[in-house]
Amino acid sequence: MQLHDISEPIVQHGSYSFYFRDADENYWEILSNPKGGYGWMFERGDLTGRGHLARDFDRPVS
Repeated sequence: MQLHDISEPIVQHGSYSFYFRDADENYWEILSNPKGGYGWMFERGDLTGRGHLARDFDRPVS
């Protein structure tokens, strides 16, 4: 299997992640969430207009 366009791991959308493209041109994202998955984000309530794209958004330490 050949992988292409492998990105550097970064913190984005509240998770550590990287992307790559497989031999069939499908894009994949591999990410690491803190223990409990996205539950920590939902516990914050309504984030309309903020959420994971806000510059001051942080995630719990894993």
